[in-house]
Amino acid sequence: WDFSRRKIVSYDNTYRDDNDQVGGHGSHVSGTMVGDRIDGKPDVGQGIAPDAKLHVFDMKPGNGGMSDPGARRLFESIYNSGNGAKVHNGSWGRSGRPYSSHCQDWDGALSGDYDEVLYVVSAGNTGSGPSTVKNPADCKNTMTVGCSQSVDGDLDSWNDKGIDFMTHWSSRGPTKDG
Repeated sequence: WDFSRRKIVSYDNTYRDDNDQVGGHGSHVSGTMVGDRIDGKPDVGQGIAPDAKLHVFDMKPGNGGMSDPGARRLFESIYNSGNGAKVHNGSWGRSGRPYSSHCQDWDGALSGDYDEVLYVVSAGNTGSGPSTVKNPADCKNTMTVGCSQSVDGDLDSWNDKGIDFMTHWSSRGPTKDG
């Protein structure tokens, strides 16, 4: 961990590799979260938390499929004995039965050793009906976020422009088990 770095303070490739595609999903999501225009203009390209720094945990080998490391392995990496990240973004998901053993693993870690961590997860892209969220969005100790429309334009040409509208593909709650 090198907190003197401008943006990425740590990159953990011990679970997978560091052979990533340029401009991949992680790059897009990271920019949305912590992008900071070096010209200082608060405009397109400015993230939600521009002063925040990143710890990257590699869950995908190059162009291959993503693999779940398990909650404890991931949080051990990001938490850094209490000196690391307290907010983590998980913009990935899996299909499976509602509230699986996978969720029990994540919830146990978040209510136990890592109870200081806020785990923000993607609702997923299997919307538009109710109860379409998947793991880890249907876990109990995570904060799930869906995709709203752009203020500047209609993302899916349904004329539902603006932050009050969700994209048609964004998954929605409630969870299947309530």
